Amino acid sequence: MLIDELKALFKRENKTPKTVRTEVPVFRAKASYGLTAAQVSERFDAGWANTPVEPPGKTVG
Repeated sequence: MLIDELKALFKRENKTPKTVRTEVPVFRAKASYGLTAAQVSERFDAGWANTPVEPPGKTVG
């Protein structure tokens, strides 16, 4: 049908690869101390990084 063809034509696909995150132990660090470099590295290697997310399209406004 024409509607299905139009839906397929305008369907947005997520081009951002999914991040695989493995579990890491919870550590409640004091704000004044934070995490050690080893703990940060462990979390980064496990996929827990603050990577920027691209918006799916232009914003209007």
